[in-house]
Amino acid sequence: MKSAIFMDGEKFVETEFKKEEEFEKVIKENSKILFGTKTIYFEIKNKVNTKSLRYCNNCFWR
Repeated sequence: MKSAIFMDGEKFVETEFKKEEEFEKVIKENSKILFGTKTIYFEIKNKVNTKSLRYCNNCFWR
């Protein structure tokens, strides 16, 4: 089942993206609609380095 959101008479339909870059572009272009007009969008990606993580009693520590 597909879902849709209606806002101010405009229909937003659920979309699947084939590439992460396409998704990121849409988020960046619509950041004010998604997060509010008084927000600042920072284009930052964090890379998780698994070598720096340790597993301990169901917890992750850096």
